[in-house]
Amino acid sequence: MIAGLTMTVQNGVLLTFPVVYVALLEDFGWGRGEAAGIYSVTTLVIGLTSPLAGFLLDRFGPRRLFVGGALVTAAGMAAASAGRSLSHLYLTYGILTGIGQSALTSTPNMVVVSKWFSHGVGRAVALADIGTGVGVILIVPAAQWLILRLGWRIALCALAGFLVLVLVPANWGQRVPEAGRLAEPIAPAGASSCGPLTPERTLRSAVENSQFWWLVLARLSSGMAFQIMTVHLVAFIVGAGYGKMIAASTMGAVAMVSMLGRYLVGLASDRIGRARALALAYTATTLGILSLMTLTGAGSMALLLFVVCYGLSQGSAGIVVAARAADLFQGKSFGRICGWISVANGIGEGLGAWLGGAVFDRTGSYHAAFSVAILALAVGASAVRGTYGKRSER
Repeated sequence: MIAGLTMTVQNGVLLTFPVVYVALLEDFGWGRGEAAGIYSVTTLVIGLTSPLAGFLLDRFGPRRLFVGGALVTAAGMAAASAGRSLSHLYLTYGILTGIGQSALTSTPNMVVVSKWFSHGVGRAVALADIGTGVGVILIVPAAQWLILRLGWRIALCALAGFLVLVLVPANWGQRVPEAGRLAEPIAPAGASSCGPLTPERTLRSAVENSQFWWLVLARLSSGMAFQIMTVHLVAFIVGAGYGKMIAASTMGAVAMVSMLGRYLVGLASDRIGRARALALAYTATTLGILSLMTLTGAGSMALLLFVVCYGLSQGSAGIVVAARAADLFQGKSFGRICGWISVANGIGEGLGAWLGGAVFDRTGSYHAAFSVAILALAVGASAVRGTYGKRSER
C-alpha cells in the first residue's frame, strides 16, 4: 500500500512536465527539442543514479531511501520555480529533481513489493503500480489548473510541498521482510525460466547472464517509446486544435484506463507468461499511437481510441520487466541488479523525450517520432522474448 502511494505521488508529479512543457514554450519561446531536453536530463539522471538507489535500498532499507528522495525532489522543484534560463532548469528540474526521483520510481518500489511475495509476483507488482495511474489522474489536471490560474512557478512550488507532506510521513515506517524471510523466486504459471533460479544472485553473475542484457534492451526501447508519447502528448493535442485542459484530461483518462490495464498485464504475465503478456500490451499501444496520428482528420473518435488502447498498455514494460527480473535474479542483490537495468530505462526515456521535440523542430510534425516509438515497441517485445532463449515460454 505504501509503495502504491509512493508511486502515485512520484509518477503524478513527474508527469506534470508535459503541461509545464507547454507553459515553458509559451513563456520563453524555446525550441521544442531544447525545452524537452529538461525532461531528458531528468530521466537520464534517474536512470544513471538508479544503481546508487538500488545500492542504498539494499544497504539502508526503503525508509531512508524514500524519505531522502522526497526531500531532494521537492528541493529541486522549488529551486526550478525560480528558473529564467535553460541552464537553470537543466540544473534544478533536470539534475537535482532527477537525483531525488531515482529513489522514488517504480523500480525500488517494485523491488520492495516483490520481496513480500513468493507467488504471483506479476500481479502483486501490478497492483502496486496501479498507483502510478492514480497519480496522473489526480495530479496532472490539478497542475494544469494551477498553471492556468497562478502560473507554472507557483504550480511547481505547490507540487514540491505536496510531495513532502505526503511521502515523508507515509514512508517513515516502510520496510522489507527480514533477511531470513525473503520471498523465494517461483516461476509464474505458464512460464518457465532458462536455467536454475536462486535467491543468491550477485550483480556480477547477473551481468554475466545474457538474460540481464535482454532486460536492459527491453527497458531502453520501452523507455524511448513511451516518453516520445508522454512528453509530447499535450503539445500534440493542443497543436491539433484542442484546449489545454482537454489535453491534460486526456493524460488523466489514459491513466484511468491504465489502472485496469496494469492489473490485467500483471495478471496475464503470471497466467500466460511475461513475453506473451507484453506482446499483447504493445499491440494495444501500437493501435493507440496509430489512432492518435489520425487525430486531425478523425477528430474525437481517434482520441477515444487512443485513450483506450494506449491506456490498457501504459506501464506494461515496468511491470513485466520487474516480474521477469524477479523470476531470474531475486535475492540479496536484487535492488542493485534492478538499479542497473533501470539505467537503460533512463537513457531510453531521455532519448525519447528529446527526440520527439527534435524531430518536430526539423519536420514540423510528430508523425515520424511516433513511428519511431512503434518500432521501439517491437524491439522491446522481442527483447523480453529473448530472455527465454530458444525455449518456448510455456
